[in-house]
Amino acid sequence: MEKDLTTRYVAIVEKCAMTEVALRHILINESGKNYRIQFFKDTMALKREFQARDFSAIIFSLSGNRRSRLESLLFLHEIARYCPDTQRIILANDEAEMRLVQPSDAFSLTRYFE
Repeated sequence: MEKDLTTRYVAIVEKCAMTEVALRHILINESGKNYRIQFFKDTMALKREFQARDFSAIIFSLSGNRRSRLESLLFLHEIARYCPDTQRIILANDEAEMRLVQPSDAFSLTRYFE
């Protein structure tokens, strides 16, 4: 059985520095050598890189800011339309945000903070 040694690129859009540190620690330590993880502060920075690189997955962490959320969801829709093979994951803060993004076909994860 052959191993797939192709490097896969994963983009993460995260504005919060603390959440980025946590995600970086979890994902980089667990991802192995076949994954390259890149963090972006906003969708505009990701769009510039998206033209030059083929991402296997894009993870969006929705912030409470309405404009930022809308921008992320519109970009997610654009990715679904033009790059249907790219896996799309949304990190939602609560069930209300999860319901907001459920109509999209992205996979959503809910974070719970205590």
